[in-house]
Amino acid sequence: MSFLCACARLWATVDAGERAVMFNRIVGVKEVVIEEGTHFRVPWFDTPHIYDVRTRPHTIKSLTGSKGACGLHCCCAPRQVVLVVMTRRRPHAPVHPLCRSANG
Repeated sequence: MSFLCACARLWATVDAGERAVMFNRIVGVKEVVIEEGTHFRVPWFDTPHIYDVRTRPHTIKSLTGSKGACGLHCCCAPRQVVLVVMTRRRPHAPVHPLCRSANG
């Protein structure tokens, strides 16, 4: 039973839409970003830190004082217009080791 548990700890699984950074107790944070899949790791020495890198929508709202843009989403005030822009962003994966070593 303990042999099966030890064998299960030899592998780190990174799911789709995720990236991982490996922390080694001797060296520290490794600079390599691990892609999705099953990867070998040394138990107790290597600890994977998994990040979600899926594309997510973000809404940006801006209040403007434009006179002629009342065809947009108008507020209660007569000369103020709220512009709502929907964007999609994805985290930059090569920065994850730097974030992990700086923030802990």
